[in-house]
Amino acid sequence: MFAQINMWFFDNLINIFFNDYFFISYHNSLEIYFIFFVFFLLTILIKLAEEWSYLNQLEKETLKAEKQQIENQLSTLKAQINPHFLFNSLNVLYALAIDEKRNNQCHSTIIRYFKICNLQ
Repeated sequence: MFAQINMWFFDNLINIFFNDYFFISYHNSLEIYFIFFVFFLLTILIKLAEEWSYLNQLEKETLKAEKQQIENQLSTLKAQINPHFLFNSLNVLYALAIDEKRNNQCHSTIIRYFKICNLQ
């Protein structure tokens, strides 16, 4: 009994706010299924595009962090190698300068050394 009163009340309420023609569908069921399928497909494609964009951004940030880490390691290694390279180079130049026979070779070696240092 309560269900019948409830249906009657809501039917009248809906008829007051929405006329009967409001709920008439101008499409058959196949067209409605097609529209739903297209809407569903577009929703999935949009969500996939958002996820793809997010994953690309995440990958770029990861690669950037890895690149920064590698550059930091490289600069640390260069800082460790440079004093040894400098000491060894100066030791060779000292040995060449002591030997008077190789004085000309010492001059060209010094020039090559400074060229190398400027490139790094």
